[in-house]
Amino acid sequence: MCFKREVAALRPSNDEWHHIAGTLIASTATSGIKEIFIDGVSPGSCVYTDKNDVVGTHEISFGRRNLSGSSIEHFEGMIDEVRISSVVRYTTDFTPAAAFDVDSDTLALWNFDDGSGSTVSEAVAGND
Repeated sequence: MCFKREVAALRPSNDEWHHIAGTLIASTATSGIKEIFIDGVSPGSCVYTDKNDVVGTHEISFGRRNLSGSSIEHFEGMIDEVRISSVVRYTTDFTPAAAFDVDSDTLALWNFDDGSGSTVSEAVAGND
């Protein structure tokens, strides 16, 4: 599994806010390079070659994993913001921003500071 060993080395501590960023550079529909950054630090990238179809329409889940239609491995914590971009924003270690803004490369942005219950608003116009 991509990142299992790398993420274990940078395992975030509990009871603190952390910035987690993932990048994906697809070379084909089922292969490419993934990289994760925890608090702006990357433990390294990994190459994937299967089970990562990046072409088409897919359900996106935050805070859980979907396996064969079943919701499993729920995240035990809080999520403050999620941004999906059309470009790879991070290629080297960086200092995380306190908040995200919409720019020309933002495909979707959820700030999770509006709405109520299980409903949130998406900050990019026309992406409802």
